[in-house]
Amino acid sequence: MSGLTLLTIGKTHSGKSTFAKEIATSIPNSVILETDTIALFLRSHYLSLHSLDLDHKGSFSDPSLKFLVYCTILEFALKQGSNCILSNSNMYENGRKQVLDIIKKYPGKTIGVYFNYPEEVLFERVKNSQRDTKVLSVSKDFNELIVKQRERFQPPNPSDFDYFFEVTNPDQLSEISKEIIELYKQ
Repeated sequence: MSGLTLLTIGKTHSGKSTFAKEIATSIPNSVILETDTIALFLRSHYLSLHSLDLDHKGSFSDPSLKFLVYCTILEFALKQGSNCILSNSNMYENGRKQVLDIIKKYPGKTIGVYFNYPEEVLFERVKNSQRDTKVLSVSKDFNELIVKQRERFQPPNPSDFDYFFEVTNPDQLSEISKEIIELYKQ
């Protein structure tokens, strides 16, 4: 069994966090990293820095505090030999590149899982969502976020990963999970 780092890629409400939690139960020594968790932590414990981070609107040459904390935790987890599951949108090519540059310094497989659902599915999921809007920094609600992500989202390049899966239908997830678990066991 070799190390594994899995990046979920997709718009809000595509099921990335749920998928990450399910995969983590089958892969020992897994760490789930999620920028929403970091944003809520900063908001709860470092409100003034969180507020500055919201105003900052970081670029990748001048990253946000949330992104810096995320990368620091990722690097630490990889140094410890953890299997990392990155459960956030990973929607920008530059951000993915920076994260992949960190990951590729360590042994193990990189897996990309691209949640590419039609927006109608995402809008329907938002209607039934219980997610806290406190994690949002650029939108007032998740519907608005979907529209903004449409304009800014940069699809992943499968060649950036050792293994790549594109999910276009939730019915595919069970089979993809099995394949990823088998990749981990190899």
